[in-house]
Amino acid sequence: FSTGEHGLQISALTSQGPQGSLDGDLGILSDENGWTVHMDMDIQARDAASGRELQFAGTNWLGRTGHARLTGRGRTSTELLNAISGDIALEGLYRGSIDIPVSLSAQLDNHPEQFALENLTLDFGEGRLSGSAKLSGTTRRALTVDVKGTSMDLAVLLPAGDTEPQAGIAIPKFLGELP
Repeated sequence: FSTGEHGLQISALTSQGPQGSLDGDLGILSDENGWTVHMDMDIQARDAASGRELQFAGTNWLGRTGHARLTGRGRTSTELLNAISGDIALEGLYRGSIDIPVSLSAQLDNHPEQFALENLTLDFGEGRLSGSAKLSGTTRRALTVDVKGTSMDLAVLLPAGDTEPQAGIAIPKFLGELP
């Protein structure tokens, strides 16, 4: 890496661990015109076929491969956030009672005055969510989400167990009157 009056440049970043590797480069630079960032990262599980995926924060979400390629330029941090563009992708699985393949991909677009995820796709088993999400505004932030889904069964994410109501939680009477 190198540092100087204009910021930090990491020309080659490699991290190897027992479960996988991270490779890429990163730059955070500034000059009289503002800030410039770029990131090009790849993540790869060491041996996904033998069940050595990359575990996310001690959960049942496991990653196999992914990448992030982002660039942006702005005079302020808000302008920089709104100017980031590029693409991200991650593939892996959810390890529950059965292993369910998961993939996520999106393109970050640099629309003025908003942080936008376009061509957002989440595949979970046989199901798919696709669409976009945008965070806009400066004084009062607005989140706009437009997604469509098909066959998304999320029941496997719920803890297994008794589905009977717990003591102290009354079942509304009108539910017993419906056919």
